[in-house]
Amino acid sequence: MKNKVIIICVAMMAAMPHMMNAQNVDSVNVANTEDSLSLITSQANQGNADAQNLLGIWYYNGNKVKQNYVQAMQWWIEAAKKNHAEAIGHLGDCYLQGHGVKQDSMKAEQLYIRSLRSGNKKLVAELSARAEKGDLFSCLFVASCYKNGIGTKRNQKEAQRFYTMAAEKGSAEGMRETGKMYVAMMQPQYSISWFERAIEANGDIEAKYYYGKLYMDGKGVEKDVQKGVHYLTMAALNGMAAAQFEMGNAYNKGEGVTQNSEKAFDYYRKAAEQGNRGAMWNVACCYKNGEGVKADYYHALHWYMTAAPNGYQNKLADLMSGKDTGWVKSPMTEYIKAMQQYNNKEYDKAAEAFKKLRKRDVEDAKVMEELCIIQMGDSKKTAKSVKNLTKLAQENSHAALELARMQLTGAGVEKDIDTAVKTLTTLAEQGYVPAYSMVGDLYYEGLGVEKNFGKAMAYYLKAEEAHALSAASTERMALCYETGADGVEKDVQRADQLRKHRTEPLDAFFKIIKMK
Repeated sequence: MKNKVIIICVAMMAAMPHMMNAQNVDSVNVANTEDSLSLITSQANQGNADAQNLLGIWYYNGNKVKQNYVQAMQWWIEAAKKNHAEAIGHLGDCYLQGHGVKQDSMKAEQLYIRSLRSGNKKLVAELSARAEKGDLFSCLFVASCYKNGIGTKRNQKEAQRFYTMAAEKGSAEGMRETGKMYVAMMQPQYSISWFERAIEANGDIEAKYYYGKLYMDGKGVEKDVQKGVHYLTMAALNGMAAAQFEMGNAYNKGEGVTQNSEKAFDYYRKAAEQGNRGAMWNVACCYKNGEGVKADYYHALHWYMTAAPNGYQNKLADLMSGKDTGWVKSPMTEYIKAMQQYNNKEYDKAAEAFKKLRKRDVEDAKVMEELCIIQMGDSKKTAKSVKNLTKLAQENSHAALELARMQLTGAGVEKDIDTAVKTLTTLAEQGYVPAYSMVGDLYYEGLGVEKNFGKAMAYYLKAEEAHALSAASTERMALCYETGADGVEKDVQRADQLRKHRTEPLDAFFKIIKMK
């Protein structure tokens, strides 16, 4: 079940559904002990998670103490801090029913998943029993567990059974997921009616996508491209990446719409920014070929770099080696090789390669040749290249970015932090992706602007979403999460995840496509 879908229970349970027996609490047999309350309370106060969980049960049910949902929650929260699986599940019940806390089915779902992943072996069976009694939330949650193998073995038949139960109770999510199950089982003829019902129920966006796709492809229904485009457009306009990708294809091919390369690129770009793998590749190709957008090898390289670890590494390796002849007439291979030489600080070789690429009308080669000359350190040539780069920067975003980078440190040019900050901020505001990390760094360091970790994080997140976060910015972003810097909620797990994937984009790219 997707977290974005909030299900409100239609049939709430009258009593707490899964109050498990307490596990051993320092060998105290609580069932046979007259003063068990004082003993368990003592154990709980000493930090025993099992005791804390049991006290929560007693307070919830009014057993041995006056019923108090808030007090029950407090004990379960303490036990949950120690990753007590049952206590975490009990907290999910509280949020689901609004006992001791404001009702929040999304929070309940998150807690149930955490409980299952912490080792709660009983929860799926207990929620299944609720589902069988007609509880809608449980139908959907258990179906998701069986579908995705959360807390139980994957079982598509059981997943479909519980989704269908939810659908029959009027759940649009259940209808849509039942339809998807039939698609997965290669039985699209049975899915059409379920998608149709989900759309009628609440205009379900994902159902519109599948409904439109089936009509576009003529699967399970007579092909109707116009109808397919109609529903795919609705899903795409509501931000669904898969639908945006399909509409990019439709405009690219002129299928069901008038062919329009600019609209195709726009849909591909929107889908790519949401992580759609096929769209990432197509955006790169659009920039390389100048289809729907001005040809820009620098941007093309960025999107090829993004697509590579998302299933396109072999295709890129074959294109680079010539095994796939798709780039035989394209300068892209030579451009990438030259970028690798630049990345390896082989500036003389890279300069020569970019010089040749300039003659083949690769616009970014002009920028890169000047950067190579500047890096080589010949004072006379550097002065001329800086002048050329400054001129290019008036119309070329990459040149403007690199000139601003030099102005920040005074490397090869007069140090001018104010101008650099203005340039980088303007580029970022215009949506120039490579500027996001750099502006984030400005706010992180307080360089030319007032230090502001919140603003730094905003730019880092935009860079991350665009798959353009530098290694240095990744580390700074991780530190913000790790320390809970001003304006940033502390999240050590997120910091660890960032560090795990920290790398320089170009280094990772050349490694992935096996360029030596």
